[in-house]
Amino acid sequence: AESYQIHFPAIKKLDFYVNEGYEPTRYDRIEATLEACVNVETINFSCCTVSLALVDVLLRTTLKSRLRTLDLTYETTVSPETILRCAAGFDALCGLRLPQYSSGEAEFYRSLVRARPTITVLDLGFRCRGDDACLRMVCELSLERLEITLMDNLTPAAVDIILDSPTAQTLRHFTDYETPIITSVTLLRLVRGCPLLNDVDWSWKERLSPIEDGANIDAINELLRSRGGKDLDHPFVTFGPSQYGRPEPRDSNEESIEESEDDDESESGGD
Repeated sequence: AESYQIHFPAIKKLDFYVNEGYEPTRYDRIEATLEACVNVETINFSCCTVSLALVDVLLRTTLKSRLRTLDLTYETTVSPETILRCAAGFDALCGLRLPQYSSGEAEFYRSLVRARPTITVLDLGFRCRGDDACLRMVCELSLERLEITLMDNLTPAAVDIILDSPTAQTLRHFTDYETPIITSVTLLRLVRGCPLLNDVDWSWKERLSPIEDGANIDAINELLRSRGGKDLDHPFVTFGPSQYGRPEPRDSNEESIEESEDDDESESGGD
């Protein structure tokens, strides 16, 4: 955003990443880039340090009325106050990806919902510290896409919180990575209770058992297919002896060639 992207005025995504911990400070170049790139709708701040001063610069440009997606994922350094400034200031914002270890304070999420009630896509970030109360706040949004990752503070009541919220009637995509309370049982309840949900990306901490989880997975897949979606991606453990660390099976043609060469060598040795 501070260098070459100014020369590509048709781009829709502005990427500030240079290296981990980088803080964009060349405000004149950033403003010039945004003046030239009038189609930008997405900002990627992943792994950057995002200051309130930088956000104020962005809000002085036409991006204020155009930004739809703000990506703060991974090791982005940004304060809750700055995130809320973004939510309140960017008028068209509907997609937000929060940084890792996001706040566990319910007041932050209450303020977020109040600042930008039109958010429909929300990634709560890697190991978000939020609990059931925080989830209840964000599900008051009419989310179409919800992503959670390793949210250890959620209880089994979390699924009911989603199902009893406005999000249950609008959710189309759900992503979870190894959140303890999301099992084949609770995931099935979620899919059943969200009538538009047809896209699920779910990773459990270990492969599932076809014996214990098979019926639930079959039911989930049937519902997803009936709504125009696809089956869950390879959820089951592979049975049979592990091939890890073993040599690849030898091709039968290669074995025949080697045997023939051995025979030739033995014959020549006999001569």
